[in-house]
Order: sequence, then structure tokens, then C-alpha cells
Amino acid sequence: MRLFPLAIVAALALDLSAGAAAAPAPAAAGPVGAKARLEALKKRLPGVLQAWNKQFTIGFEFRLARLTGPAEAKLNFRAKDQGYFFSVWLRYYDGRWTTDRFAASWSGARFEFFTTAVHALMLAIDESEEG
Repeated sequence: MRLFPLAIVAALALDLSAGAAAAPAPAAAGPVGAKARLEALKKRLPGVLQAWNKQFTIGFEFRLARLTGPAEAKLNFRAKDQGYFFSVWLRYYDGRWTTDRFAASWSGARFEFFTTAVHALMLAIDESEEG
């Protein structure tokens, strides 16, 4: 029986392992409790929004909440009769969701009241997470 030289065996092993595709890394798991806390926030949002709409009689409604990353989420809102939209991004840190920024379908000084109202809603969302 003839034995292969060690160099040839090593070269074959390297060649075979180079062709094998590495398994993709599993998606990063979100922080413990992030999804459950987002679900709880979604349940609280109608009450938060109702109080906010009394103060800023614009008439926006909550449309959608979605995780956009392991510790990130986005909330979408729409004006009931004016055709305006805005989104608020959240970050999960230290066991709570907190507002990060927003983007709106309006722009300009003419809509300063709307922008102020959204900042007030972001504060109300943050305050609702304190309890």
C-alpha cells in the first residue's frame, strides 16, 4: 500500500475547504424584551394619541409599528383628512423604547405647528415608557 505524501493530502484538504461556502451568520437577536415592549407600546399608543390629538387638534391616527432592527422600530401616522404622513423612529435601550427622530411629508415654516405637535407626541411616547 502506498501512502500519499503529507503535502498532497494537506493541499487537497485546503482545496476542498475553499470551495465550501460558509454558513451565513444567524441574524442578531434583539435585546431581551424589545419585541414585547413594542407590543405594549402599540397597545398604549391609541390613548397617548387621543390625549395628544386633544391638545393639537390635527387629527392624526396611528397606522403601523414595525421592528426595523434588533433594537430599532418605526411608527407610522397619517392625518385622517389632510393627506399628511409622518414616521417616528425608536431605539430600544436600557429596557425602554425611546423616540429618536421623525420624518414628515410636509416641509417649510408654514407647517411649524405640525412639527411642534410631532415633537410633543415624541415626548408623550417617551413619557408613556416611563411607567
